[in-house]
Amino acid sequence: LFQEKDYYRAITEYKRAAFLAPGTEIARQAGLGIGLSYRAGEKWEQAADAFQALAAEAGTSALGARAAWELAETWRLAEEDAKARDAFLEFLRRFPSSQDADRARLRLAACHARLEEIKEAMEVLDQVPETSPVKKEARKAREALASPPDLKPKSPGLAGTMSAVLPGSGQWYAGRPGAGAGYFLLNVALIGGAAEAYHTDRDVLGTVLAAGALLAYSANIYGAVDGAHQANRESEERYLRGLERDLGLSPGEALTGLRAPSSPGVSVTWTVRF
Repeated sequence: LFQEKDYYRAITEYKRAAFLAPGTEIARQAGLGIGLSYRAGEKWEQAADAFQALAAEAGTSALGARAAWELAETWRLAEEDAKARDAFLEFLRRFPSSQDADRARLRLAACHARLEEIKEAMEVLDQVPETSPVKKEARKAREALASPPDLKPKSPGLAGTMSAVLPGSGQWYAGRPGAGAGYFLLNVALIGGAAEAYHTDRDVLGTVLAAGALLAYSANIYGAVDGAHQANRESEERYLRGLERDLGLSPGEALTGLRAPSSPGVSVTWTVRF
């Protein structure tokens, strides 16, 4: 059912397995499956609860490490950066000698960066030893953190001023020429229509069009300011995505050095790489 992406029915069957085999390895593996199913369905809170319960129950075993990793990864995928940061820190505290400790550090650094904790991110990357297979990624990401580009290239104040002087020009400056052209034409049409209406003694229509022109002019200034802010947010997001690519992060990647053992006489095989 999980492989068929029927996650909610998969959860039901995992729960049935846990009920029929309480306290066994099967029940604990089912708990892992429940968490993975919730996460695949983007039910972040339920997934986190399942992984947290399993991590507490399984302790420092391989399955406990897997649960602690998946808990942190769930918060990262949910873009709950503060929770992901704390969960990766807990993973490193509980499993400092894990083969996946350095990969956890890469993810931890990404969380720090998203929280604008640049110093902490660089310190974490410095902890990756030279012999680590992910040292190349850590070094590249640290260089990017040490000399970040200008993440706020557009001035909202300048964009608003430009659109106040010439409607639409602030949008052009913010990198949205389509919106700029639209605001310019709208303002010209409304002002021209109001002038023509007053000229032909249609005062009521002229007043309505003039009021519309004032609203369009105000919206044009607000749109320019908002457009500059949005351009800056997009610039920052591109930088962070590039940083994550440098770190070699892939969503939902499983542990390499920690695998949950199957109980005696029971074969438990994960055929999908989570």
